[in-house]
Amino acid sequence: GELDTRGWCFQEQLLSPRILSYADSELFWDCTTTQASESWPGGIFRPDLQMLRSFVTKHDGKGQELTREEKRLAYELWRKAVKEFTNRSLTQETDRLIAIKGLASLVGAWVHDNAVSGIWKNDLARHLLW
Repeated sequence: GELDTRGWCFQEQLLSPRILSYADSELFWDCTTTQASESWPGGIFRPDLQMLRSFVTKHDGKGQELTREEKRLAYELWRKAVKEFTNRSLTQETDRLIAIKGLASLVGAWVHDNAVSGIWKNDLARHLLW
């Protein structure tokens, strides 16, 4: 739907535990395990977004140290999140970094790293190998 095309909505879709969205002709609901609608009550298959939400839910606010593999996965999920996010529209292009800052802060806390314009210092080489 329309919300899936908007940049500011992306961060909310990942960080909110539950979302209800009203469209012209149906209701959509998202939670940490399922995205569904009245037309697709069994679920809408969006593996990357579901993986991102699952990771956020599992690690949000737990204060636990990530394993080396979980940190690698966090960086990989960040790359997928940025890819999804950059395909979305913003009314003000100058909002691009601000609109994903909450997610960046969360990932930074997980991996003990700082992002510079969306690129992680400790993962710089991998980011530059695209």
